Amino acid sequence: MPIVPEFIPRKLLPVFCVLDIPMSMDEEQITRVNTIMLEMVDLLREKANKLYSSELRIAVLQSYGTSQWLTDGLISPEDFSWQGLKASGASNFGDTLNELNNKLSRKQFLISEGGFTAPVIIFMNGSGPKDDYELALNKIKSTNKWFEVSTKIVAVVGNDANVQVLQEITGNKEAVIKVNDEESTKSLMEIIRKAMKMYF
Repeated sequence: MPIVPEFIPRKLLPVFCVLDIPMSMDEEQITRVNTIMLEMVDLLREKANKLYSSELRIAVLQSYGTSQWLTDGLISPEDFSWQGLKASGASNFGDTLNELNNKLSRKQFLISEGGFTAPVIIFMNGSGPKDDYELALNKIKSTNKWFEVSTKIVAVVGNDANVQVLQEITGNKEAVIKVNDEESTKSLMEIIRKAMKMYF
């Protein structure tokens, strides 16, 4: 009888997109966010097809005043269709961080027989959080090991961002990227490529 190779589950590579899109964003910024998301989903689909040792999954969280997941947990990029969005509600980044902290857990989204690689978390923001986010940020940084080991990137859509505040999320200024035109969007895609390069 032929020997049937034993199935070995692949580790999942989770990519979280966290969108803080308040009403204060203008139409040009919203258009840029939609462009970034479309290009990023295409990039993730391309990369997912080239993975051998890992399996890429994506989850998208947006702040609408309250936080809302746009995906049902972690899903394949092939199953995710970006429909575009409009700014809605006030920025509530603290609530969004608490929701991310809750789901960034083996009891929630991170369930897999094959285990997980370190997550990649891509934040999109305008001028920076306006609410009392510090408590939520300190909590996720001090208590969530997945967040601690993750690769964190902040895409800033706009020119009036408080970079000093946003680098509190990533831990370094170089990971806070201003994205205002086609050229800077390409630069962001290249940074995302490099963030996932270790898994290819």
